[in-house]
Amino acid sequence: MSEEQKEVSRVTLKLPPFWKRNPTVWFTQVESQFIIANITADVTKYHYVIAAIDSNILSEVSDIILKPPTVGMYSTLKNQLISRFTESQERRVNKLLHDLELGDKRPSQLLREMSDLAQDKITDSLLKTLWLQRLPKNIQTILIVSEDTLEKLATMADKIMDTNSCNSTINEVEQKSETQELRSQIAELSAQIEALKGNRFNRTQSTEYRQRQRSTSRTRSSDFNRLCWYHYRFGKEAKRCTPPCNYQKNLN
Repeated sequence: MSEEQKEVSRVTLKLPPFWKRNPTVWFTQVESQFIIANITADVTKYHYVIAAIDSNILSEVSDIILKPPTVGMYSTLKNQLISRFTESQERRVNKLLHDLELGDKRPSQLLREMSDLAQDKITDSLLKTLWLQRLPKNIQTILIVSEDTLEKLATMADKIMDTNSCNSTINEVEQKSETQELRSQIAELSAQIEALKGNRFNRTQSTEYRQRQRSTSRTRSSDFNRLCWYHYRFGKEAKRCTPPCNYQKNLN
């Protein structure tokens, strides 16, 4: 067994997933891991990269995998992956000018992404202009007059955005608190109105009840006094009775 084969068999290392958007940075990270693991053999590096890459990525370099060179296997694979997955300069510039937006990123993250696309092909002044155009208007107004470096401006932009986000959260909490208080007041007023309605209903019912009682009492009194002349004059000694007469009913 050759020394290179022995190295392949005894070294254990797990590489990160291949980064299509920036293969150059990915290989920089991979080579740092090779150094830490003391991996120097070309064939070992080659096979680790092959093992770490998904099949859809490998299909783009199938010609190298199926017929690898006898010398410089790793460097050949590396160069071809970088070449085939690195965007053209025209595409990078077009993306820098038109495609990038702040979205949910922090201003400093957007600046780093734009700097990666620029690759020192444009001046800091132009990069600053392109970057500021993608920031909120209130941040643009503050930063546009500053002469600080882009790194310092990015830090300042992050702080401004954090402050605005904090203020927005506070305002939202205050609005929710005010809404809850208003709802509580409305509920209390509704309860008071319902109580007033109930009291008025009870008073109405009580009045109607008293009126019915008086009417019944008058009716009963009237019925009691409705006697014929004989019973009214002689009472129980009456020998005759002419209707209408409530004498017998009153006796009951």
